[in-house]
Amino acid sequence: MQKFSGKELRRRREMSGKRLELMAVELGRSRDSIASYEAGRRNPPLRVVAELAANLGCEPGAFFTEEADDVA
Repeated sequence: MQKFSGKELRRRREMSGKRLELMAVELGRSRDSIASYEAGRRNPPLRVVAELAANLGCEPGAFFTEEADDVA
């Protein structure tokens, strides 16, 4: 199963040189919303994932990672 990676969002944002506040303004979102996505406190809806990807010039799938199933 794939899971949204806030760490990857933060890494890509920082590599782009964008400050959190600038990205929030560009996307019409609050700074706290973007920070919540990066910290893993909230998962963005898919349309927001697409907006984040477009803003950072990557594919939406770049923010998703494989997660091992917890099946014993």
